Amino acid sequence: MNEGTLVSAVLRNLGLTDQAQDAAFDDFVRNVVIDNTTITQDVLDRFKELFPANDPTLGMPFNTGDSLFDRGEAWYTVQTFLSARRFFFEHGASRQPMFAYYFTEFIPGSDPTLGGKPLTILGNR
Repeated sequence: MNEGTLVSAVLRNLGLTDQAQDAAFDDFVRNVVIDNTTITQDVLDRFKELFPANDPTLGMPFNTGDSLFDRGEAWYTVQTFLSARRFFFEHGASRQPMFAYYFTEFIPGSDPTLGGKPLTILGNR
């Protein structure tokens, strides 16, 4: 089961655009973060810069055509899974060879409209 798509499902098929989409994205971030007292408006604005609406290059395998869902899914994936790995690699790569696996395969039983690509293996850093 793809945990991320379950969390972001609240954003799916809302049909929001512009300011309404940005407000829904902000609410999503506030509701997912454990201690949202640290999430100030400048932090939310930075997230919106990093995960803009209608951007097919967010680096995620989603690109479902639902901009709000794609933004939420990309943000959640980066915050929950990728940022810790990136931090670890940045600090460990100068000390030893490191390898990463980037799994984007389709999970059997999942909704095919949520995306998915064949497995990609990233090389040594």
